[in-house]
Order: sequence, then structure tokens, then C-alpha cells
Amino acid sequence: MPQVRSASPSQPAAPRALKADGLTEPIGSTSRAPRLTWRHDGRQASAFLVRAHDEAGAELFAVEIDGRSHALAWPAAPLADLQRVSWSVTALADSEELGRADSWLETAFDGAWPAAAVTHPRGWNPEPTPGPCPSCVPASTSTLPCARPGCT
Repeated sequence: MPQVRSASPSQPAAPRALKADGLTEPIGSTSRAPRLTWRHDGRQASAFLVRAHDEAGAELFAVEIDGRSHALAWPAAPLADLQRVSWSVTALADSEELGRADSWLETAFDGAWPAAAVTHPRGWNPEPTPGPCPSCVPASTSTLPCARPGCT
């Protein structure tokens, strides 16, 4: 019979595995209102305090939720293009802090990039051109003769 192990009452309930929309510290998130999730171990938390701040340190929100919850739908104004957010989850038991974990995310939406996408230039020809032979560049896959003087 499998043995069930329970956490010691003295073991802290430190949140871990913080994720935004299922991703750890996403850069280029396309969600304006990401779902924040986490896990926790050890002593049962009576509540979690979830906080978020922008790059300047301004608080976006501070929400206390039930200790049985491990997720929070974004409770603040929708995120802007290229916005970086730091967020944390603090486990609480009777207003005592049991442990805290920090994470971040950064958004990126279509149209927010100031540069054009990297693509092939107009008139690009995918046909192979003469280049180094396999003896010049072992990784070469060219089947054409080498154009380098003195190479055979």
C-alpha cells in the first residue's frame, strides 16, 4: 500500500513554480490579462497575497485570495504593449508570512514592434550558388564545384 506523506506543521508553505498563462517568466506574452498560477508545499496557507508592479515600481494590484486557490485571473487594467510586470505570491497563515516567490512577465503584441520582420529580400533565389567544397567547409552540403582558387 502506498504511504501518504504529509508536510510537517513547521515546514513553510513557500509558493513555487509561478507561471503566467502557463509559462515561466514569459517574454513576448500576447495576453493583456494573463492568468497567474503557482504551487505551494508544506504548511497549509490560509491565504495568498498576490501583488504586481510595473517597471517604475508602481503597484498594479494587491489581492488576497483563499489559501486553497492556486490561480488568479488578472484583476487589474489590461496590460499595454511591451509592458514588463513583476509579480509575487506570498503565502499567509493567520496574517503570518510563510514564504514568498517572485516572477515577471513582459508583453508583446502585433504592431508594437518598431522594426520590420526579418525576411528574405525581394528577388531572393533559393537555388544553390557555387561556394566552398566539402574539403573547405566540412559541414557544406554543396554539390557544386568549389569556386575558391586552388581548391579541388
